[in-house]
Amino acid sequence: MAPPAKKGTGSSAYQPYTNTRRPGGKPDYKPKYRVLVHRRHKARWDELVERIGLVQAQRIYDHLATTPGRLPEGLKVNILRGAAARPQEPGFSRTVHWRVPGSAARLDYQHHAEYAGGDKGDRHPVVRIVAISFSSH
Repeated sequence: MAPPAKKGTGSSAYQPYTNTRRPGGKPDYKPKYRVLVHRRHKARWDELVERIGLVQAQRIYDHLATTPGRLPEGLKVNILRGAAARPQEPGFSRTVHWRVPGSAARLDYQHHAEYAGGDKGDRHPVVRIVAISFSSH
């Protein structure tokens, strides 16, 4: 009789991040980055338009899908410091904190230009939305 398998060995099929869609419909450009949101924040992503408006939601998505490594001009965007800024995995950026103008909404994300952690292992640029909040600090 073979010994029982140890817990915690092998690879996990759990995928905490899921693809997002552009609020308001498909963009008129091909996104460079895959925009992923953590499953625990999926409901918040789905109510983004309701909370901050379609224009702001599309602006966030368009930035994430095209130029997440470049901080947009004239917006309250900064890179976090300390433990909150640490990349989740090697190759990811530090956490970028986006504050939505005229709202208490905040969105934190990290990006990676050549992530190979998907199901197929192909290299592709991704943005991970790691936190969404609609309340003030």
